[in-house]
Amino acid sequence: MDNERIKDENDSIDPDLDPTATKKKKAPNYTKPEDFELCRAWICISEDPAVGTHQDRNTFWQRVTTAYHEAIPTPI
Repeated sequence: MDNERIKDENDSIDPDLDPTATKKKKAPNYTKPEDFELCRAWICISEDPAVGTHQDRNTFWQRVTTAYHEAIPTPI
């Protein structure tokens, strides 16, 4: 028992398990208008009948990024 440590009420509690601990809220990555435009760009590019599914991942996301930045030139 000498090597065993007895836990008492002063020991720290994992903040994830402590219901009284204040949790920091994560700030949203996008504002609602930015999120809307990102989704709109994704849909427009993914449903483009001229290209369809015949584009690689990098080209697809570059086109989504370009469309997004055309709609929102300076993200907040």
